Amino acid sequence: MNKLRFDFSRNVLPATRTQVQNDNNQAADRRNPSRFVYGPLTCQNGFVWREVDAYDYVCVTPATRQQVLNDNLAAISRWVYG
Repeated sequence: MNKLRFDFSRNVLPATRTQVQNDNNQAADRRNPSRFVYGPLTCQNGFVWREVDAYDYVCVTPATRQQVLNDNLAAISRWVYG
């Protein structure tokens, strides 16, 4: 029986995979230092939440968030049957 699965190593461009890793590594540095006044997950100016899902609070550039949205919309076309 074939199962539908997402293979991150095959279905995501290497540049996208690298960008995600870099964003994750820089997450703490991109949080707003006054986050205790405005909320613990506030981003610095110029950054927004990536919003991969409802629990993703990694701060990224608006362009990166748009790319993530585009990738998520195209996700179904990248699934592998096997």
